[in-house]
Amino acid sequence: MELNEGILTLRVLKGKLTRDTEMFGAMSPYCTITFGKTKFKTKVHDHAGKTPKWTDEFQLEVKAPTEEMTLRCWD
Repeated sequence: MELNEGILTLRVLKGKLTRDTEMFGAMSPYCTITFGKTKFKTKVHDHAGKTPKWTDEFQLEVKAPTEEMTLRCWD
């Protein structure tokens, strides 16, 4: 194992979304994380609106510090 390799623990805790996509009711957001060829998804936070909170945790096996990660929030 090289010095830059290891396990990265990613915790998705909360979101501060900038706009509400629902006309009626509150949004039920979730997040997706893409890391290499692997895709992770948080639980859907029902009726959380623009300030959802999660307790999801993911383990990512990092091979190099230049690997890219994409985090997206969806409703």
